[in-house]
Amino acid sequence: MKYDHLFNSETTLYEKKYDIDQEMTVLFEKENIILRADAQGNAVFFDTAGNEIQSGKAQSDKSFGFIFCIVNKKGITVRFPVTETIDHYPNCDGEYDRYSERIVDNITITCPIKQGNTKMKKILFIGNSYTYFNDMPEMFRALATENGFEVQVDAVTKGGRKLYENLIDGDENKAQIIALCRENQYDILFLQEQSYLAIVDYPLFEKGIKELIQEVKPKKTILYSTWGRKEGSFILNDLSTTREKMTFDLAAAYDNVGNSVCADVSHVGKCFWEINKLDTGIELYNPDLSHPSYTGSCVAAICHYKHIFGEMPKKYGCFSIPEEQIKIITEVIKKEA
Repeated sequence: MKYDHLFNSETTLYEKKYDIDQEMTVLFEKENIILRADAQGNAVFFDTAGNEIQSGKAQSDKSFGFIFCIVNKKGITVRFPVTETIDHYPNCDGEYDRYSERIVDNITITCPIKQGNTKMKKILFIGNSYTYFNDMPEMFRALATENGFEVQVDAVTKGGRKLYENLIDGDENKAQIIALCRENQYDILFLQEQSYLAIVDYPLFEKGIKELIQEVKPKKTILYSTWGRKEGSFILNDLSTTREKMTFDLAAAYDNVGNSVCADVSHVGKCFWEINKLDTGIELYNPDLSHPSYTGSCVAAICHYKHIFGEMPKKYGCFSIPEEQIKIITEVIKKEA
């Protein structure tokens, strides 16, 4: 979500005035909350992923030309001032300073600030070894927690697994998914397909995604688009492809099915490609030329964070990566994920 103004409560000591034409937005940077207010007195607060937190309306027969905002212990408060016009020279004409506005009342709407910025999000990852290598779901949970978000992260994974196989009767993963969904209403479902099924059997790829969305019934689905195999992998020869072509063919397949099921796509594979193009020595692949290295799983976790929370993390202390590498990785993810 875009915004017109920035309010940083670490540097803004007093309430701040904002003029309103028709509608305006303010990002409260430290609190990760966005206010959208209009001249009719409507105020809606969102988290940075676009989820509505609170709303209210200042009841008045007049429109509002400006508002005041402040952050305090009560939360984020927007103050709509009710004004009246003062005629300083009622018996004169032409005085340039004849009229002024006086505030006679204030209508306030407050959004409480909860620990963790927003309510806890329940997230389910379904995939295979590309998801569970280096325990990427736990890496994501640690990153979210470090940056002030409360998340519950569950994962159902199995090596080499194709998504449609998770719903075969009698399969242990199906039983696990059903049990988890019985206990949880998931906010986010991440789906990661076997590493090349999307480009060799698109209908089966699409079938698995649609059936799992129907089974889990998440509030939002994000598809985890993976990468082409590294040069030297026998899979590139078997598929008569290259790392670049495989990466972008996978991305196109994920985009296509994402459009058909109204799902976002976390383009981890494209980020792999762009980072490798920079030739900085950052190794994203495991020695098997297929799976992610520890750093590769960090890239995936950051991409997923951006898609869920609508922003880049501010802290990366949970990752054992040199700061200069973090800077390179995050600059790519800002543009590509």
